[in-house]
Amino acid sequence: MGLVIGGSAGLEEAGASRIGQLEAKLSERFGPPTKEFIRESTGALQKEWTNIETGVKHILAGPETHELTPGGGPVEHYNYEQQRPTDKPGRFETTNKVHLDSKGNPIAQP
Repeated sequence: MGLVIGGSAGLEEAGASRIGQLEAKLSERFGPPTKEFIRESTGALQKEWTNIETGVKHILAGPETHELTPGGGPVEHYNYEQQRPTDKPGRFETTNKVHLDSKGNPIAQP
């Protein structure tokens, strides 16, 4: 799926288009998002999926731009994490957390 943005498109539109592409890739694996909202702390769009069989929650948020590694400079990226349910109802534990580029590829972290 290609990204086509007109010359007058703003960064917010570009970010929304990219998260839409990543959402499409994740939806193929985990089904459609069960929640969608704006993160208050960063203004990033956040979408969540919950696997009905395993109860694992998948969270995609972005775009965000900040320094990922000391001295590395600001990087636009998306946050993706998986959380599994604990023995306490409504409580989850993060099992996998990664930064993705706009194509959905993991960004190497030291």
